[in-house]
Amino acid sequence: MSDILKKIEDLNGAVKDWANTTKQQALFRINQLNLRETGELYRKVKVKLRKRDLEVERVVFQFPAQGFYAELGVGRGNPIEKIQAGGGSRKAKVWISEVLDKREEALGDIVAEIYADDALKKAADLNIKRTN
Repeated sequence: MSDILKKIEDLNGAVKDWANTTKQQALFRINQLNLRETGELYRKVKVKLRKRDLEVERVVFQFPAQGFYAELGVGRGNPIEKIQAGGGSRKAKVWISEVLDKREEALGDIVAEIYADDALKKAADLNIKRTN
C-alpha cells in the first residue's frame, strides 16, 4: 500500500473514531440535561462521514428538529422570535454545540498529526531549493 493510501486510511479511521466518541459524548449530554425523556432525540442522533476521493471530507451529525429547539430554548409558548428578541421563559439546553466546541481541537490534532510531517518536508524542500 502506498504512503498516501496509508495516510488516507489512517485519517479515515481516526476521524471515524473521533465522530463516534463525539456522538457518545452528545448522548451523555442529552442524559445530563434530561432531554432523554423525549426518547426520539436520543435514539435518532446519527453521525455520517462524507468522503471525496476516498478521504473523509466532512463529518455530519443528524438529529431531529427537537434537538435544535432544545439547544435554542424554543418550545410551546416560547417561539424563536421571542428568543431572538432577548425574551422567553424557557432556558436553552445546550447539548450539541457544547460537545462540538470541546471536541473540535481534537479533530484538528488528528489531521495535523497525520499530515504535518508531509507539510514540513515539503516546506523544507522548498526552502532548500530557494537557497541553492
